[in-house]
Amino acid sequence: MARSAKASRGTRRANPPATAIRLPVELLNRIDVWAGEHDSQTRAEAIRKLLEIGLTTGGSRSAAAGQRGRAARLADQQIDLMGDASATMEERANRKRRLTEGPSAFREVRRDRRSKTTRE
Repeated sequence: MARSAKASRGTRRANPPATAIRLPVELLNRIDVWAGEHDSQTRAEAIRKLLEIGLTTGGSRSAAAGQRGRAARLADQQIDLMGDASATMEERANRKRRLTEGPSAFREVRRDRRSKTTRE
């Protein structure tokens, strides 16, 4: 890294430095398909565009968190639709909580439900 920073202090190069990476054939095939769908002339251009998209969208953690939130909302809605209408609101809330939290025997081993003090 220090080498590239040092080179950029002087005169600017016409082309950025080349970087070589090894990718599995399946991933290369997916990149080629994406390039064809998104008007990329070369595989290198497609990889640059994909990297830009990945770096500007906030990463996969925020996407995963959004998906988890959406899944939780959908589950809540479905539980409400399937719930026993004759039960009291308190009983429905208790049933919903048991369904979403899972059995007490498994609560400690769930990675997504551990408290911050027990995470490593």
